[in-house]
Amino acid sequence: RPPWALVARIGGSCLAVNAVTCRCCGEVCAPRAIRFRLQTGGRAIPELDQQACTGCGACHAVCPVRAVEISALTDEWGEMTA
Repeated sequence: RPPWALVARIGGSCLAVNAVTCRCCGEVCAPRAIRFRLQTGGRAIPELDQQACTGCGACHAVCPVRAVEISALTDEWGEMTA
């Protein structure tokens, strides 16, 4: 894990979450930390594997609605992890 401990977070404005076909973030994710799970009706929802995410920001850069944020990894108490 890099010392800066950054991780991506996918917000509610994500096009795929809102039933619009978009997989830009998953397509550019080299460690494949973002994958899409097919839902009933053919809709695919993004899922983020925080263990695989390197926090590189490639997914943030390509998101057309800026639904992906890169932030410090925190524990369940909101403390930054190192």
